[in-house]
Amino acid sequence: MRCKIRVSASGVHLFDRVSGVNVLLDEVRVPAGQFSRAPRYLSIALTNACELRCFYCYAPKHAAALDRDRVLAWAVELDVAGCLGVGFGGGEPTAYRRFAQLCSEIAQSTSMAVTFTTHGHRLTPELVSSLRGAPVGQCGSRVGHYDGALLRPRSSRHSLR
Repeated sequence: MRCKIRVSASGVHLFDRVSGVNVLLDEVRVPAGQFSRAPRYLSIALTNACELRCFYCYAPKHAAALDRDRVLAWAVELDVAGCLGVGFGGGEPTAYRRFAQLCSEIAQSTSMAVTFTTHGHRLTPELVSSLRGAPVGQCGSRVGHYDGALLRPRSSRHSLR
């Protein structure tokens, strides 16, 4: 197991993105000048695009998308500054063009965990297979309107391993 180390006012945080193991050594005092400069975890809305219209969704309903190269550059910069992971949401992140490729590039270019939250309707066997190779550590799902029927909003987390 290879752990990423992040230091902050809370102590020394050890994180293994493959297993998901998190250990916080809160008895270790770290001088303020050595704190990691990045947030612990970054959440990015890659796109506002989504084919569902859930009544509780706050995402704007116009299809805007972030530039892939810019997102990759942010990930590399944040990794160096001590960020432990990036989570994609939106809109619907799987509607983002070349989503699995972006996840794979971030996983290969950084030591950060890559996760995402989806409504799950676009999770084809091919996409799931691509994401396993990324490696994406965790996928959260949300349920809302589907085919005109209202389903109770709920969420769950699934490993793609």
